[in-house]
Amino acid sequence: MPVPPVDEAKRAGLRAKRASLVFFFAVSLVFVAMTSWQLLRPVFGLGPNEDRFAPPAACARALGELERALDRAMSQSIVPPAGMLDEEDDVLAAFERAALPEWGNLKEVERLCAGARRGGDAFASLARLKRAEERFVRRQVTEIAPLRRDLEAYGGK
Repeated sequence: MPVPPVDEAKRAGLRAKRASLVFFFAVSLVFVAMTSWQLLRPVFGLGPNEDRFAPPAACARALGELERALDRAMSQSIVPPAGMLDEEDDVLAAFERAALPEWGNLKEVERLCAGARRGGDAFASLARLKRAEERFVRRQVTEIAPLRRDLEAYGGK
């Protein structure tokens, strides 16, 4: 039995369909290969080992020193010295003094981190932490001082 002839329009349509399927599968294969490479590279240690979100070492060291100074200032301002129980400005000044000398070169650290990749974001994060800790110290004085005065009225300390 002879094969019926296929007209040229159907044949061209089949070729276009095959070409589009080949193109689709090629694009899909490239996408899967690239995605797999991005996922497997850090798992098996292939390629450079870099943290995209960390600032360079010099900026990170400087920010770490500033963070440690904030921790020190915070721990020293948790219990203010006698005589400063009611004075919000005095406690904030003591907080600032406790953060020295590291926070004295703030402009230098800001300049160092501003030129670094992700350094500006890291510096801004540290500045937000400092503002939050200052607000905490201010709130501590305003909320606890009346309670301390009340206790002193009853003969405490």
